[in-house]
Amino acid sequence: MLKIPKALITQVVLWFVFFDHSSFVETRVNLPYVNTGLKSYMICKPNSAAKVGFHLPRKMGGFWVPPLRFLECYYLAYEGTKLRALSLTIKKESVLKKFELSGKTVELEELVCLKKGCLALRIKGAQGLKLVFVVDDTPVWFSKRSADKLKLSLEKGFPTFKEEKHEGLIVFQTKPRLPWKVRQNRVEFSLSKQSVVYVCASPFGKKTVEKELRGLSFEKELKLKRKFFDRRYLKLEPKELGNLVEWLKTNLLWCVHRQEGIGDGVVAGFPDYPWYFGVDTAFSIPGLLFAGFFEEALRSFELLYRFASKNAWRVPHEIVTNGRIYNYGDLEETPLLVCSLWDIYTFTGDERFLKEHLEGATKMMFEYFSKDSLVPEGAGVMEDEQRFSGTKIDVACFGALAYRALSKIHSLFGDSATSKECEKRSEQIQNLVNSHFWDAQKEFYADTLKEGERITNWFWVSVLPLFTKIAPKDIANKVAKTALRKMWSHGLKVEKRKKTVMPVATSLFSIGCFNYSLNELGWIGVLVNLDSFSSFSPACFPEISNSKRGCFLQLWSAATTLQALCHGLLGLEIDQTQKKIALRPWLPQPFERVKFGNMRIGRDLIQLTLTKSGVIFRSKRGIYSIRESF
Repeated sequence: MLKIPKALITQVVLWFVFFDHSSFVETRVNLPYVNTGLKSYMICKPNSAAKVGFHLPRKMGGFWVPPLRFLECYYLAYEGTKLRALSLTIKKESVLKKFELSGKTVELEELVCLKKGCLALRIKGAQGLKLVFVVDDTPVWFSKRSADKLKLSLEKGFPTFKEEKHEGLIVFQTKPRLPWKVRQNRVEFSLSKQSVVYVCASPFGKKTVEKELRGLSFEKELKLKRKFFDRRYLKLEPKELGNLVEWLKTNLLWCVHRQEGIGDGVVAGFPDYPWYFGVDTAFSIPGLLFAGFFEEALRSFELLYRFASKNAWRVPHEIVTNGRIYNYGDLEETPLLVCSLWDIYTFTGDERFLKEHLEGATKMMFEYFSKDSLVPEGAGVMEDEQRFSGTKIDVACFGALAYRALSKIHSLFGDSATSKECEKRSEQIQNLVNSHFWDAQKEFYADTLKEGERITNWFWVSVLPLFTKIAPKDIANKVAKTALRKMWSHGLKVEKRKKTVMPVATSLFSIGCFNYSLNELGWIGVLVNLDSFSSFSPACFPEISNSKRGCFLQLWSAATTLQALCHGLLGLEIDQTQKKIALRPWLPQPFERVKFGNMRIGRDLIQLTLTKSGVIFRSKRGIYSIRESF
């Protein structure tokens, strides 16, 4: 049995902080925040522009209607001096900023409309103040076109900027009608006691903006957005845990994006990855499913599937919002999407969806992944600096998992020959992992095989045989022990020689620990990920938990943390053919009781209450029954 050092347990300083489930008050007004709709998003600081970004240095912030940035920022000013925000309240649907002027409170509520390329600002107590917008025209990274010049015109008496060479357009409107003036790229409005200012933009021309401005109402847009976020699925108690789960779910919804000409899916993160990624999406689909966001999971899968079907069944790594593919796909991404297809069926029970995509999923493995060899050599996950050298353990592990999933799917539809072939391939890869990658001397899996030689770079993917349930139990215990000794620093380090800790690696390690009943260690991984909440941006789960170098909101950090939390407490397995739910429940200290309410499985809503004496199960529609062990 693996013993957890007491020092490791005491590393978790915060544990559970009391957050409201729908709002988060932040007084660190130097941090960037993100405010998203389906078509557009805003990245800003409460008092200034967020000059952040790697892909476009210092230009990834601002108001974006992808693939264009239309505003660098906006600010309030009094007699030529910018007002400083005292605090901001992050809500699921909007951001509320509070200022003080001459002893009076000024409130500005920022709303990014749900289905429009519109930014709406409602300002109270602001008479005598100026609202200043800094207009910009910056194409998304990896664009063929360069920035355009903006030409000022009038639309119904309001300022409008049009691109000279392209279709981009940004229009301002106010209620009531406010005095305004333009100085170079700055638009300045003189505010009344209560004002609403709309900024609508589109890369695709005037007709889109006119349609979105028609009947635009702050209150209507606010209600529409609240409805989008007010999902009844997956409610946890006690509230200390439930509130954090609500923010995990909210982070997932903040990453849902609808791009004209591409479709609906989840983007990887803000500020630097607000477009679609193969591996990030596939890692995040189980979290979306646990959250009950079935529609978002299916659309995200279909987006990648559609691109893969046009790319010789290779799942692309990076699809930018201008429609261009930057990286046509690393080797682990294709089997991961195949695994996602089975995950979707497991939660939804949607046989029609499964059957529609089975042929393509089979081609992904037989015609692309294993076209030249069972486990191809080449690039694994992006974070691996040696990713192009040799055969990678992550590629092997996810290949085995994908063939295992395909075997189950073909068996479900009565194709026993293909099912047996897939199971055979999965077993062959599993044997390869345990015979060739396992290093008994180091008590750790090598991450690379090159010319018959094991190479151990102490890279985090060496724990994936635990996540994929490939490792024998005795070896799994040794891997966990070695990872603690050599790779742990308030989370699983990406590499032994570096300090970087990524929640996604910690989550997959935690899930692996739960798979082998190393529950205390798995739970510590969940806790350290929850500890990263709001580290570098209010109410956000970051890409890197111990550095602000990465995205301050990362999709797979939130999704895999939610997956690890649910998997650790429930040990859930779903049999859709028999409509049976199997559990391996575990209740960590100090909880006496944990309740999972409105857990969405198929067309049913399940309630599970974990207590020290057992599990209380309820099915709202009576579709599913339970057995507590498997």
